[in-house]
Amino acid sequence: VCVCVCVEVIAHPAQAHGLMEDWEPAKRYLEDALRIRKTVLGATHPEVGVTLSALGETMLNLKDFEKAVDYYKQDIEVTARQGRNTEVYASSQIHVGQAYQKMKKPAESVPYFKEAVRALEAAKGPHAPELVEPLIGVGTAHILMADYEKAEKVYKRALAIAEKYYHRPELKVDFIRMMVGVCRVCACVCV
Repeated sequence: VCVCVCVEVIAHPAQAHGLMEDWEPAKRYLEDALRIRKTVLGATHPEVGVTLSALGETMLNLKDFEKAVDYYKQDIEVTARQGRNTEVYASSQIHVGQAYQKMKKPAESVPYFKEAVRALEAAKGPHAPELVEPLIGVGTAHILMADYEKAEKVYKRALAIAEKYYHRPELKVDFIRMMVGVCRVCACVCV
């Protein structure tokens, strides 16, 4: 009990620094929390995965993309132990895909977004609103690789799902509609 409280005392300042966008202190606090959690809870405990994901986000904000990917991939190893057909596992995959896109490596992001889609389909079904985010990731990667036909196909699937849940603004229906149009225009220009 005492150790768990100690870890939480360390983790909370990290969250506060992250909210203030003061990422260096957040990184130090999270590294301490990770070390303690691994020691006390074991390297495969779900809380270790949460900390690894937070470190990945912190490193993204510090623009250390390689280190962010490293932390996110470690998080995938932890979350995979909880099951590969879970939202948590899919979220870990999405984080790696997003990091690769920030690194301007769209081809490397695609397998992670596709794995997130697979996991979410298994966990929630083929029309779950949670699929929209990784589908947008796949579509964006195809646009960045100038494969507009594939991008349009993926965006259309994301749009079909998002329109069913239009009341949820995080699903970005208008953005997806715009991207379908961009794919069409770019495909025509490139032909």
